[in-house]
Amino acid sequence: PKNRGEEKLPFLVWIHGGGWHMGDFNAHSLHSRYLAGNGIAGVRISYSLLTQGATFADTWQDIQDALAFIREHADEYGLDPERFGFAGHSAGGHLATYAAMRTPGTKLLVSFNGIYDLVHTVPEYVPSSRHDNYFGLASLQSRKECSPVTYVRPDAPYCLLTYCSGDYLVDKGQVATFTRALRENGVKY
Repeated sequence: PKNRGEEKLPFLVWIHGGGWHMGDFNAHSLHSRYLAGNGIAGVRISYSLLTQGATFADTWQDIQDALAFIREHADEYGLDPERFGFAGHSAGGHLATYAAMRTPGTKLLVSFNGIYDLVHTVPEYVPSSRHDNYFGLASLQSRKECSPVTYVRPDAPYCLLTYCSGDYLVDKGQVATFTRALRENGVKY
């Protein structure tokens, strides 16, 4: 935001979609601009992709590194490191949700068509066999560890979740699974 004055601003870390194999930080620029016009900074990040030989562990490290960078430079950018959230779409919704559930102090999650449970997947939807090496899908333990629903807890951040049929790669049952876990833990959404 341009006219931020002296007050430090809350921020949302936007994580792009693209099936974990394409895309970059340019996604969600309009969302960031809209937020900036309303006093919230939008920080857009890129991450290591499946097509670059990355694994989920690499991507998760990228997200943690981005957040560390943001916190290290918070004063320079006028950001409040205590008021932040994550947002993303599709694969980015998965990553944003994973980050929100795993990062202490997160205040908000905004997820558009996220993937929340890699244990209970439906054929024809993502993730598919092409994601085997990225997530370690052959292992039930790895599927659990990569699933945001595994980390839902009573003190999880407020969640704003959407689903639309336009993202035909994401099973609509994913949002029902996640909201059930939120409800069971008393998390507002």
